[in-house]
Amino acid sequence: MYAYVVIVVLIVYFPIGVSAYTFTIDLGYGETHPDVKELQKELNKYPETTVASPGEAGGVGQETYFFGRATEQAVMKYQRIHLNVSTGFFGPKTRSFMNAHQYAPDVVDFSKDDDSTASNTVAFETLFPDESISKDSNIRITELSPSKATIASKIVIHGEGFERSNTIYSVLGTIKNVPVKDGAITFKVSDFPEMKKFNEGTNIPGNLLVNIRIGNKSGISSNFGYFILN
Repeated sequence: MYAYVVIVVLIVYFPIGVSAYTFTIDLGYGETHPDVKELQKELNKYPETTVASPGEAGGVGQETYFFGRATEQAVMKYQRIHLNVSTGFFGPKTRSFMNAHQYAPDVVDFSKDDDSTASNTVAFETLFPDESISKDSNIRITELSPSKATIASKIVIHGEGFERSNTIYSVLGTIKNVPVKDGAITFKVSDFPEMKKFNEGTNIPGNLLVNIRIGNKSGISSNFGYFILN
């Protein structure tokens, strides 16, 4: 019999009317420049590319002007995800891509128990077997489309390690027993439990960044996929 652990995921991002920053110069290891702080902020918007843990230099709310090894590693992760390269140098190609693909969200700070944060909180609880968390997973998301969706959209996920029955985990809840067909997992945004609230008249909090992970009996995907819900 499996032991189960309750995991509460509180990684939720909402745009709040902030204009995207335009990067204009190359940045690399050892440099000190105000643009490095903006770069760290952008990298910290996504769980796959965070520069450092909360409370540490370079982490959310602690961004710095210094381009150190942690920033270099975060840039490399960003490049692997989006550009199929991994140099760690923030040059013209990476800069151009980031300028064109910013969603300008600020991170909701869940350490603050106030009305503004609570009203934007979409948290969920999922049960994972301990075994699934501890073992190395061969599940990986390689492509998710479309990148922008509505409640009526179908999402198609390509990847590795999918099985006959899979579970989709997200901030909008879980969808269980999702089959794989032709190497891909397909589901409707409206299938998420949280979507029932929106169907009943609750407003979607504008361009919501939805992180996706895939689980099955082999474990949990080693990376996230994501789409923008509007």
